[in-house]
Amino acid sequence: MRLMGDIIATAAPHPLTLVLEDSQWLDSASWRLVEWVLGSHSSLLVILCVRSEEIPDEVKSLRRRAESARMSAGTSESDDPARFCQILELDELNDASICKLVERTLGKAPPHDELAHRISKLAGGNPFFAEEIALTLKSEGLIAIRDGFWRSIRPLDDLRYFEGVERVIRERLDRLTGSAQDVIKAAAVVGRSFTATELEALLEPELDGESVYAALETLVAAHLVRAEEQPGNYAFRHDQTRDVVYGSIPGDLRNRLHGALATWIEAGRKDAVGADVAVLVQHFEAAGNNEKAVKYADLAATNALQIGAFREVEAFVGICLSHEPRKHPWSDDQRLQAVRWRRQLAEAHYSRGDIHAQGVAVRRALKAAGAPVPTSASGTLVGLMLRGTRLAYQQAFPPSPDWAGKQTRLRWEREMARCLNQAAMVDYFELRFSRGMCNLVGAVTHAERTGSSVETAVASSQLACGFGMMGWRRVCRHFMSRAEKVAIEIADPAIHSHVCNLDALWRIGQCDWEMVDRRLDQSQDLSLRAGDQLRWCNAQGMRFWSLYYRGDWSALEPTALTLLSRAQNAGNIQQEIWALRCKALCVLHMDRPREAVEVLRLITSAMLGSVDLAAQISARGALALALARVGRHGESVEAAVDTLRLLRAMRRPSSHSTLIGISGVAEVLFRGREAGLSREYEQWSHWERQVLHELSRYCRVFPVGTAQYGLWCGLAHWLDDSKDRALSTWQQGLAAAKRLSLRQDEATIAAEIRRRQDNV
Repeated sequence: MRLMGDIIATAAPHPLTLVLEDSQWLDSASWRLVEWVLGSHSSLLVILCVRSEEIPDEVKSLRRRAESARMSAGTSESDDPARFCQILELDELNDASICKLVERTLGKAPPHDELAHRISKLAGGNPFFAEEIALTLKSEGLIAIRDGFWRSIRPLDDLRYFEGVERVIRERLDRLTGSAQDVIKAAAVVGRSFTATELEALLEPELDGESVYAALETLVAAHLVRAEEQPGNYAFRHDQTRDVVYGSIPGDLRNRLHGALATWIEAGRKDAVGADVAVLVQHFEAAGNNEKAVKYADLAATNALQIGAFREVEAFVGICLSHEPRKHPWSDDQRLQAVRWRRQLAEAHYSRGDIHAQGVAVRRALKAAGAPVPTSASGTLVGLMLRGTRLAYQQAFPPSPDWAGKQTRLRWEREMARCLNQAAMVDYFELRFSRGMCNLVGAVTHAERTGSSVETAVASSQLACGFGMMGWRRVCRHFMSRAEKVAIEIADPAIHSHVCNLDALWRIGQCDWEMVDRRLDQSQDLSLRAGDQLRWCNAQGMRFWSLYYRGDWSALEPTALTLLSRAQNAGNIQQEIWALRCKALCVLHMDRPREAVEVLRLITSAMLGSVDLAAQISARGALALALARVGRHGESVEAAVDTLRLLRAMRRPSSHSTLIGISGVAEVLFRGREAGLSREYEQWSHWERQVLHELSRYCRVFPVGTAQYGLWCGLAHWLDDSKDRALSTWQQGLAAAKRLSLRQDEATIAAEIRRRQDNV
């Protein structure tokens, strides 16, 4: 993406206008490219033309973001390209415009006002329909030039039979010669644009080259197709013409033409890549050749995953799975293929931010591999012990390089490592730490057998992050250094960025701010070089949290807005939710709780059914606090209790961001008791004990929560009339805040101590 932006900046004059016709056909990666380029060059005007009946999701997202940007204008700055977006819905043409269009279509003379008005009324303002009606009237001899104007030969009231544009097109097609009909049907199978060479290949031996060119001249003269600038290239004048022609082709003829075209393309493009592969998938599937359709859909899915067209990955893998062999047992190759398809689907879901779908796909992949994910605690424990033993053995006796040369086994180990990495990622979001570590140990065991590979770097860094959260620093350094060494060796900046992100992730909870900043800077530099928006956004999200915990409010809002802009551009739902959560925390801190409530309600409604438990906990806890600050105490308590319910489902804290939810609930409960709200609820004291227990559990894993625990535990003691104990606890929390550079916590605890001492 950066390369395309640099090319446009270097080669194009300034200012530059870029017009993209039929943008409803852009794939998801191309939409992100458009936004990336637009956001990189202020002198660039991009005009995207989209059919109103085929508005893609990306345009709907742009509209929503543009409206949001206009509503928040003046309250915040954003670098989201959507703030410059204007969506123009074209109205029907008026009589004057239709008159000019008909004059241009018919030629030689303008239409009489009465004829133009009648055509405009029949067309309903649709320019394409008006052209088709005018051409039909001309070809049927119903109009002629008289006294310098095109006029109707018979009374205009009789012109009522144009019931729709499809009927008009069909009537014009029926008047074509047999060879012209054969040619236009073959052209409809090829697509909107086509070449004479393609038509000759499809229609031989029935039509020779001269007959094909003669038929094309007829079609051009009939205004059904147009000749392009390059000789031999043609295109339908309108998509609807092609749609009507295609719909009129009998099924058996359509299948035969698709098959012939696919075979011809395949024979002429032995090393088909990119768009060629997608075309082969389309035609082989339409021809009913499932074997070839699966072959090229498999290749197309791999290509789409590499370029970031994640929505298209789902479509191509869906084709593969729909034709998957139903009979078991599978051969080794069939099993490997089945695992790979499901793993690719999981990666596509993750890249689009659908963690639930990612989990479903990767669990199916592991089941197909014969290694289902353990569902019980005992199964997880046994699996962890067995895999840990294997990994420890491999550390002492590394796999032989000769063993890694066995390609079939190498492919299997690579797939297993990727599947287990994906499964561990889902476990992280579901806060299943033990099962996640079990899957990561297995991933590293398989990955190390592939040598220095992407799988080794990813699995080792993820396992190192897990060990870092456990406090096993030495083991963490061992696997993280190995991951970084491999990432440098394979010279992949995206993977190196991933390693840096994971090294920063575990350090945030440990308050190792110097290394966090260094690693995040390194990660974002590498991800920009790789054009990897997803990993750049991951680093930006972690940067926000590091600033938030340290109380660096001056940089907080710009960081959140930049994250929101990039997350929306990346097309990742989960990251957009994370970014909105960051924005809500910013406005809550700036004493705009009503705005925070609106954003957090949007987030919580969008996360219904989400498996990202950490995001749910932090969002609902923050919502409880925001509701309390606007005086909606009943709703606030309800949200706090719901957050506590989610916390009970968390076996072991594995995400630092849950601190926001826990501390939010603590503030609601203890400030609420101080205000006298606790008398209305019998379970209030139970809720207080639970939230302090959750804070205590959190602090045992993440020191970043130590000051918050001291703050609320001290307030609990004060409200229980243990004032000396409260002051002692606050002093401990204050010391922890100073030691860990938690400036906001330090200021809050110091203010609490001063207020209480002044009252005494």
